[in-house]
Amino acid sequence: MQRFAVLALSGLFLFACGGPGKAGRQPSWRKSSVAGSSSTATVSSNFIELAPSGLASAKYNDPPSLPAPESPLSSAILALIGEVSGELGMDPPVADGRLYRALDELAAITPLDTPPTYPLIEFAMQRNGIIEPSPHLIIVSGDKNQIDSITHDLRDGLAETLRSGRFKRVGLGVADRGDQDVILLAFQESAVQTLPIARELPAGGSTSLEGTLSPGFEEPHIYHTTESGEVVRLDLARIGSKGFRARFECGARIGQQQLEITAEDESGSTVLANFPVWCASKAPLSVRVSASDDDPSPSDRAEAEQRMFALLNADRAAHGLPALLFDKTLMEISRKHSDEMLQTGQVAHVSPTTGSAADRVKAGGVHTSVVLENVARAYGVAEAERGLMNSPGHRANILSSDVSIGITLGEDVSGRRELLVTQVFMRVPKTIAPNAVRAQAEQKIQSVKQMTVSKDLQAIAQAFASELAKGATTNEASKRASKSLDENAGGFARVSTLVTTVSDINSFDPKASLGDNSVRYFGVGIAQGNHPVMGDGAIFIVVLLAQK
Repeated sequence: MQRFAVLALSGLFLFACGGPGKAGRQPSWRKSSVAGSSSTATVSSNFIELAPSGLASAKYNDPPSLPAPESPLSSAILALIGEVSGELGMDPPVADGRLYRALDELAAITPLDTPPTYPLIEFAMQRNGIIEPSPHLIIVSGDKNQIDSITHDLRDGLAETLRSGRFKRVGLGVADRGDQDVILLAFQESAVQTLPIARELPAGGSTSLEGTLSPGFEEPHIYHTTESGEVVRLDLARIGSKGFRARFECGARIGQQQLEITAEDESGSTVLANFPVWCASKAPLSVRVSASDDDPSPSDRAEAEQRMFALLNADRAAHGLPALLFDKTLMEISRKHSDEMLQTGQVAHVSPTTGSAADRVKAGGVHTSVVLENVARAYGVAEAERGLMNSPGHRANILSSDVSIGITLGEDVSGRRELLVTQVFMRVPKTIAPNAVRAQAEQKIQSVKQMTVSKDLQAIAQAFASELAKGATTNEASKRASKSLDENAGGFARVSTLVTTVSDINSFDPKASLGDNSVRYFGVGIAQGNHPVMGDGAIFIVVLLAQK
């Protein structure tokens, strides 16, 4: 009797809050291998290499899809998908020949019952012109000619896979393994439609990035990771309510440039596309990954968290950045969110019960001026960290602030444990030098309007700021400042006050408060202390503006 192993695994899904973005929210489904099937792959060499012989796509989304090749197995599976979709009252995903070709390439190097790693999936999709994040992947091992048995084993899981309604394309790949075959079935989300985008550019070349968001998405952004690791945001023009247009220019850059398109939906910033463009160089023709067990399944969440924390700080060290601190309070907040994602099957940073990352941090009693969050589902600690670093938005978070990590372990999928990862970052302001920060504030003010610094006004402003930093209310400090002005700062006809609190002096912007042309004198007070919202290290700025 023919035996089958059916394994479903969602691709590496990434979410970020406080910046770009998240990807994918569909639930994954997994079924244990049936008795008699292998749950591990035996690899005889040190590497697995994917080096397809066919030509790679010259451009992404050119064309946006291809006709799917016909076969009895493909026809049967597509018919099953159409039937299940109809039962759910939704349109079925469309067969995409590009996915078929990518999955054929992957199936050729995928061991029985063992999912291909993230770098292999990413390479196959991108060389075939696909810009969206990793698809939801189902692996079936068995005889491809036993079509009835294959569709029978697939039926139950398909309803859960398709219920989200977010999958727009489907693909199928098959490879012969002697007495068994490897069959890969992939479902792809697609929420942005673009004109063709060049994969390779000459020195100084450029390419247009023009597209349209699907319904439910708005506020598009495009982020770029340069070959040096810097993350920048491209300027873009809006076209109607859903369209956008931008231009990526190589300039003097050489090598791989990672681009990411994000937009907002009901649960926050979403990664819709993440793909490389090569400047003054050729896209690689193959990819090689280690076949050794260099990313073992963790024994418990604490081990997974420690390993990811070490990898995260190693990535920071590689960019000349100091190690991040591990915050135990934030860890509990992160763990609870990972637990919720496992329970709901929804990998997202906005929860219907706990709200946003900022809401969760505040509810946990943590006060900070900046909260950033990365969320991912993966099947290896190192795989998750590699995927996050390969996404410009998530990379920017990792290279920014202090961090906590919370990981929940899901089911065992053919020897690889599912991981639901939450990384929460908060900014801990450094101790400032008040005189230096005051000089910066004065420079910002003078750049807007040339005025004279008054030592009398400066002394009163400084006392005002110091009181605020020690916990006085604005009203209390203002009364004492008014008394000091009456007693010690005579000669001014009128004095106005600007009071603000920032986490970083670079965010201080006095432009809107300097519109009075009669003001000719000013003084600045700077102090650092605890703020009920921003937490410790907040910078209190008091500016007194006066005229004679």
